[in-house]
Amino acid sequence: MPVIINGVRVVRSLEPVPGRPRFNAALKELAPLISQIRAQGHHGISEIADCLNAQGVQTLKGKPFSYTTMQRILHRLKRLGLGDGLRTVSQAASRRPSRPRPSLESRQREMASVLASMRREHPASKAGLHEPSSKPQ
Repeated sequence: MPVIINGVRVVRSLEPVPGRPRFNAALKELAPLISQIRAQGHHGISEIADCLNAQGVQTLKGKPFSYTTMQRILHRLKRLGLGDGLRTVSQAASRRPSRPRPSLESRQREMASVLASMRREHPASKAGLHEPSSKPQ
């Protein structure tokens, strides 16, 4: 049964998490701040790092948060049972509206128009250009 403390779901880790105790202790202090940032709608790794940097929060070494550092922190939060971890691809895709992919014919027409424009602008480079086709050469 999950435990909720101050509106934050706390899940105990089933096994002890090896690693640096100082890092784990710092993450326990950082977990509520990350959950607040996520509650505001910022779920991406870069977004969370940017929010922490904008608030003046620094890493243990006194540096701003980078993408890689934030990624490692989110992985460790999940292992410690202090957060949701990384957002999955399916969660990210569900937030983004889908757009139809262009058809092969429309991509070929676009490429032909780009090649025609290149031939007009650079007549000396005609030798290396060829028309796109559906058959491999």
